[in-house]
Amino acid sequence: MRLDALTISVKANCFDEPPVSPEARGAMFCEARLVENAIAGNREAFRQLIEMHESRVTRLARRLIGYRGEVEDIVQDVFVVALESLKRFRSESNFATWLMKLTISRCRRNRLRNVLQLKFLKRNERAADEGVWDATTDQRESHQQIRNAVASLPQKLREVIVLRYLEELEVEDICSMLSISRSAFDVRLHRGREKLREMLES
Repeated sequence: MRLDALTISVKANCFDEPPVSPEARGAMFCEARLVENAIAGNREAFRQLIEMHESRVTRLARRLIGYRGEVEDIVQDVFVVALESLKRFRSESNFATWLMKLTISRCRRNRLRNVLQLKFLKRNERAADEGVWDATTDQRESHQQIRNAVASLPQKLREVIVLRYLEELEVEDICSMLSISRSAFDVRLHRGREKLREMLES
């Protein structure tokens, strides 16, 4: 399988949830005010922020570690940490980017405690049986191959592949989230692509 399939098939329908829609992005115009109110102690404002970002945090965590049971714990942990750290959030920063950085941090900590590769595969097999993907058998097998390849990448390479190709984030945002330079990003992305090419074309 050619690597080009990664930028088409994976983004299109390899994972449970679609990217955030333009309508959802448009609804975030009031985010700055909600953040301001949440910092001031308004719990309802923070609840609305959770509603706005929970699906994206969940999707990112799932893509980084794969196993739903662990994902639910991580998502809850992310928002607990966010609430506790909210007063240290700098309003000139992007709240969604800050949340994603917290998610990456919690996923890294989780992977230090757990070996999740087998659970990831079992989860995908169960999801396929439940009809999560509306695709032919050949397509499901192709998507499964890509998911397995991404999941088997070393953590540092998997993070840049997920954030760049699946979350479709800008390079500058990814570098900020991972606290790496542009050159380090380029090296990781290149190595990740090469490893994926080897696995997908073998």
